[in-house]
Amino acid sequence: MCLMVNERKFLGIVQRKNSWNDIYNLKNFIWGLQQSKAAELALNYIKGNLKLIDLGCGYGRDIIFFRKRQKNMIIDGIDSSKRAVELYHNNLNHQIRINIRFTDILKLDKTIKEDYDIVFSNYLFNLFTYVECRFIFQKIKKLLPYDGLLISSFVSIKDRHYGKGKKLNENLYEIFKGIPCLFFEKKMIEELVSEVDFKIIDILHYSETEFVLGKPNQVEAYLLVAKK
Repeated sequence: MCLMVNERKFLGIVQRKNSWNDIYNLKNFIWGLQQSKAAELALNYIKGNLKLIDLGCGYGRDIIFFRKRQKNMIIDGIDSSKRAVELYHNNLNHQIRINIRFTDILKLDKTIKEDYDIVFSNYLFNLFTYVECRFIFQKIKKLLPYDGLLISSFVSIKDRHYGKGKKLNENLYEIFKGIPCLFFEKKMIEELVSEVDFKIIDILHYSETEFVLGKPNQVEAYLLVAKK
């Protein structure tokens, strides 16, 4: 899949971060407190007392779910929105103490020094360009030991929003101002995995009804489970 080399610049990284801060300022717990379907499916692959990090954890709804189901796991979360991290620490930290911090996803190798058994993310890669996704996959490879797991969901081209909004590049649309959305074909996921020499365990297609501000939104997505 060929995308512009300078696409990070033309999309405006600072604008994108500010857009997410604005969304969280206006909407707060925009997806409610219910866990994602990706988190529920991920439990089928998580066994034992492991160490997990959620990339793009938002205000922590999925890692709170993981903690309640896997009480002996070490669980961390990072997000590029300072406001999302503040929402967790100011409102949800009393429920269950998990380390959630503000970190630029594109600078993982500079800010995250420890290894993790599992890297999890829910729709994270849809918020980046394909070039950036390749970059992030390389960073994830450094976080995982041999046999470590990557479990991630991707909104697919079968989703009803595909083709809507301003087209920025192949499969890449600006549906909401300042926030690009990359829709995935299965082969795109396979290419990303191949570049880091991971072994694919599963690529599952699933449907999810998520609630945005209390209103149902149907999402068509893939779940990737891959091993280093």
